[in-house]
Amino acid sequence: MATSTKQPCVKCSSGKTSGIFTCSGCQMLFCPKHSNEHRQELGKELDNVIYEHDSLKQQLTTETSARPAAHPLLRQIQQWEQESIEKIRMTAQKARDKVDRLVNRNKEDILEQFRLITTQLQHGRQEDDFVETALDRWMKQLHKLKSDLNLSSTEGIIDTDPSLSISMINVKRYSTDRKPGKLSDAFATYKMQLVQNLNTSFFHFFDVVE
Repeated sequence: MATSTKQPCVKCSSGKTSGIFTCSGCQMLFCPKHSNEHRQELGKELDNVIYEHDSLKQQLTTETSARPAAHPLLRQIQQWEQESIEKIRMTAQKARDKVDRLVNRNKEDILEQFRLITTQLQHGRQEDDFVETALDRWMKQLHKLKSDLNLSSTEGIIDTDPSLSISMINVKRYSTDRKPGKLSDAFATYKMQLVQNLNTSFFHFFDVVE
């Protein structure tokens, strides 16, 4: 007649006490005494899990109620925005200064030519020394100076350089490697990449051709 072989309790040091309860989690056999102890240990582990849960809940509540401006990515974006605006402002001011110099230089040239015509007219009138060709020449010179003066306020060339475009930024989401048993791995973190765009220009730094 065959007899059944009993498995001992995994906790009993003597190894003589039979295990009669099988844990559905760890698949180990326990005697009645150690079965209760094992259940108590699992209860403590559950308390640890609940503690971690409540701790994370508190952190999430704090992060949710925090001001968005405190996020490090937003601070980086703000810094990029300020630096880009400052670059544009400095470049625009440099261009304005060059325009002022060009306009003033053109006006000085026109004024110098106008003084020469004035001297010739005064001399011709005082000395009664003028003929049709002189009158025609002076009139043409005056018309040209007037035309040049009108053009000086509207004429100019702005040269753009696509290679000097401002670096673009792009906020991308990436996830950590997920491993069983790590609750934190279920959350994704964010990372900001500064992508320099040299082919497609966003802002062109421009220069005024003199």
